[in-house]
Amino acid sequence: IVPLCRPNSCRNPTMLTFHGTTQSRQAIPDWFANQMPDACDPGKRTSAETCPAARQENKQSEGCLSPYTILTVLARYSPTGMGKRLCRAVKAVAESGASIEFISSFPPACCHRHIHFETIQPFRCLLPQKRPDHTTPLFWLWFNLAASLKALKLARRNDVKAMLAFNLNVAAPFIIARWFTRKPLVVFIRSDERAEALLKKMPAVLRMSAVLVESLVIRHASLLVPVSQSLANRLARAYGEKIRRRMTVLPNDLPPLGSSIMHPAPNARSSSAPTIVLHARFDAGKNAATLIRAVAEISNPPVNLLLIGDGPALADLQNLVHSLDATGRVTFAGWREDPAALLRACDLFVLPSLSEGMSNSLLEALAAGLPCLASRIEEHREVLGNEALLFDPLDPKDLRDKIEMFFNNAAYAENVRMACASAARRYSFDWDRAVVTIIEGVINNQRSMNHNE
Repeated sequence: IVPLCRPNSCRNPTMLTFHGTTQSRQAIPDWFANQMPDACDPGKRTSAETCPAARQENKQSEGCLSPYTILTVLARYSPTGMGKRLCRAVKAVAESGASIEFISSFPPACCHRHIHFETIQPFRCLLPQKRPDHTTPLFWLWFNLAASLKALKLARRNDVKAMLAFNLNVAAPFIIARWFTRKPLVVFIRSDERAEALLKKMPAVLRMSAVLVESLVIRHASLLVPVSQSLANRLARAYGEKIRRRMTVLPNDLPPLGSSIMHPAPNARSSSAPTIVLHARFDAGKNAATLIRAVAEISNPPVNLLLIGDGPALADLQNLVHSLDATGRVTFAGWREDPAALLRACDLFVLPSLSEGMSNSLLEALAAGLPCLASRIEEHREVLGNEALLFDPLDPKDLRDKIEMFFNNAAYAENVRMACASAARRYSFDWDRAVVTIIEGVINNQRSMNHNE
């Protein structure tokens, strides 16, 4: 059993509810804190009184990272899991006292007095269109060049202490700045399905260039922060075990779920039949077709399926529902910014993905108190921690049997609920504070290296 937090750090935790049980959102767990040498104690508030970095600067500040400046970059913001996590990390760093220089072409709506956007319009002088087509290779080539020059200019300033990027491909504009200024670069690594799909459509030369850029980022990053242990293992196999010395795993935490829906939502319980739910961006990798086929075959008991989200595979899924004559059992709810109320109205969450980094939708379901079944892949095994909750994503019959067992076998259903409650406790921690601790530790390490030189 992994301890969730230091004994003196669990003050005023946020309480969560999971099917009648109560659990706490803890401070940073020990398994993470032990990976971060030379950082402030993550079990205490990061303030000017408790932070060695702030005391060494001998300045009154809002937090451990004041008065530093942190650079970050994102070519085009979209409200995906990665985009939301980046904004959350940037806000956490800003609230700890640091100033943020955010390089972007389409910046997010991150409103904070310490966040300053450096907006790049790479096509303004070349094309008459107001919004460049981000799906073209030319956009990404031009943005990376322009952002690299901007990052180098900003990184030369003395108050810039670190550079922060979410994903290897996003960190490309920081390579030149890292070479010339030696400012530390922290790269949070997670799977980016959209970027991977776009990369597959590019010519072979561009794909090879992207692989080269990722290799350069891996080689020159000060710290790599994969979102799961399975992703860390894949990186070590691809780039060598020695990169583990520059790696710490920070999983996603349970997201805070709101209590309202932004738009009118369909009734998740339109009948007395149990309701299964999947919340995702529907593409081939999410494998929602397997779930639809399984639900269409279930008769004991008959179940309904609620699909929340949109994506490139949505039309194909709707056609599949019609071909299986399952329109009365499958409801498409569309994209919801806040799916909490719909999730809580359902009985079971099922995620049949073929691949994942660390699924935000699975964590949202755990946060909503839903029992969950997921495909048998390493990332889901890492989160749920129980083989009985996993199924073959390529076998609708295996999934159908697991769903029928959940609704007909009380002992199995209780096992699923207990395993999901345990998973929810493991991922209830202060993710924002962990991000600040990472940045703070990297800055302290860089200061020590400079002092020794």
